[in-house]
Amino acid sequence: MAKKDADSSGQVTPGEPVKKEKPEKTYTDDEVKARIAAAVKDRLKNVPSKDRLAELEAAEVALKERELADMSELEAQTKHAKDLEEELALEKELRKAEEAARAHMELQRKVAEEFGIEKAALRLAGSTEEELRADAQKYLDEKTPQTPAEAGGRGGNPPGSDKTDDLDAQYKKAQREGDTMTMARLRIERRAAVS
Repeated sequence: MAKKDADSSGQVTPGEPVKKEKPEKTYTDDEVKARIAAAVKDRLKNVPSKDRLAELEAAEVALKERELADMSELEAQTKHAKDLEEELALEKELRKAEEAARAHMELQRKVAEEFGIEKAALRLAGSTEEELRADAQKYLDEKTPQTPAEAGGRGGNPPGSDKTDDLDAQYKKAQREGDTMTMARLRIERRAAVS
């Protein structure tokens, strides 16, 4: 005879085997205790020993120290990079000041040529061409030949005639005052005086 099974509507379909539900297995107290002991034993296999825990803690401390050292090294490198940037900015500023000083010296030379006082070009004071012209005219007005007796009476070199010593003193003064423009101009004049 064909086996009958109930479909979802509750009706039995002919020719299909009847499925029986398997009852849940029940365990005795001893079986439950044995299964719990086995599970605990499996878990304890994965728990590190005290020695292994000490090794792991030491490794963690060493890793944190290394991270701190790396951070300190990174901070040191960052500070060094910042210092280099500041030095580069200062160098750019100094070059800019030297270029401005060269342009000013060229303007002094041009005005001195116009007045025929080329040797006194660097002596001309003023920041604009008009001021340099006025100083050149003043220089010409004051320029009169003097005898050694009128100049100081004893002859010899007048004070401050050693141009490089005078430039060095002026440079030190400008350096103390932080006047980079004057420092650049004096550096150029010093090079010109030595060569």
